[in-house]
Amino acid sequence: MVHRYGIGYIGGQPPFVTGQAIQVKLTVKNPSTAALTYIIKLSLGPNLVGTFPSLTVQPGAQVDTEILSGTAPATAGTYPVYIDVNAGGEDLARLQAGTVVVNAPVAPTPDITIVSLTWL
Repeated sequence: MVHRYGIGYIGGQPPFVTGQAIQVKLTVKNPSTAALTYIIKLSLGPNLVGTFPSLTVQPGAQVDTEILSGTAPATAGTYPVYIDVNAGGEDLARLQAGTVVVNAPVAPTPDITIVSLTWL
C-alpha cells in the first residue's frame, strides 16, 4: 500500500479552466521490503488525466514521478482527485487526494480607452 503521497501542480495551480493544459507530479514512497514497479493513474472525477510512466522504486525509497501532462475536464465543476496505483498487475490503492475546481472560461469584457481626441 502506498502510504505517503503529495501532489505538485506544475502547469498552473487549481482552480483550472475547462480544457486547460495542466501538468502534475507525485512524490511516492515504497514502504515494502522489495523493489516495486508502479503504474499510477491520475483522474479528476471520472475523467482520466493520464498515466505516469512506469516507476520502479527501491524498498523504503521516496521518489518524484516524471511530470504528467494532461487536460482539465471540459465541464466546469468540483472534481475529486483520484490516484490509482498498480504494481505487479495488482491494484494496490485508489486514493482520493482532495478536490479541484474547474471553472468555465470567463469571456473578456469589451472595453476601450480613448487616449486622445484631436480636432483638425
